[in-house]
Amino acid sequence: MVWFALRHPRQAWQFLRAPSALSHLLGGLAAPAEIKGWMREAGAVTQEINRRLHEASWKPGQSSGSTDSQDRGPVLYAVTRALRPTVVLETGVANGSSTYYFLSAMKANGKGTLHSIDLPPGTDTTSEYHKADMTAIAQGHGSGWLVPAELRAPWTLHLGDTRKVLPKVLESTPKLDLFFHDSEHTYEAMTFEFNSAWPCLQPGGVLGSDDVGWNRSFFDFVAANHLPTVRVGGFGWTRKPLPLKV
Repeated sequence: MVWFALRHPRQAWQFLRAPSALSHLLGGLAAPAEIKGWMREAGAVTQEINRRLHEASWKPGQSSGSTDSQDRGPVLYAVTRALRPTVVLETGVANGSSTYYFLSAMKANGKGTLHSIDLPPGTDTTSEYHKADMTAIAQGHGSGWLVPAELRAPWTLHLGDTRKVLPKVLESTPKLDLFFHDSEHTYEAMTFEFNSAWPCLQPGGVLGSDDVGWNRSFFDFVAANHLPTVRVGGFGWTRKPLPLKV
């Protein structure tokens, strides 16, 4: 943690304040101490993910994508534990680390289903982002291979380009509690996903995105809709307002 704080002081500060910031964004669904506890609880998930990644085969020069207790997976886990969503939709899977955190939190909650969209390895694509993402998958594996059998029952993996698949998934699953973007990080692709998913989010539902610093899409989206924002490392979070009480 000391090394991480020295190398990334701004992100370290954001992680330290994450429990209180997320508690405020979620309207008190969970106290900061509860969120902090869930982030610690996710440590067991992190250890198992690291073990599986370490045991996988990787090409020379290819990163295993291993994470640690300072990484962002525990934030995904804590948000899911606090929100207790019925339906979650994520875009971008690769090895399946984020998927693992979502499904582990749902198991702990005793409820929830997850829909994931990913462009599978071997797909012919002109997108440099997709090419890089697909080469990040361990040799001999497909999208989401990290997810163990005991977590897969509430999970549906949709393979294909998000621009084509997302509208179909939203049509069949129109009521979301949590949407998370981690696919192609171009301004156009991210804006498309946010604008597509937002109408399907339930009041009080949460929209999150990875790598919000890559471009202005997330910040332009929340500004245009006058939404509250929390940033934790590379993650950006916002929440759909609840109806006003009369």
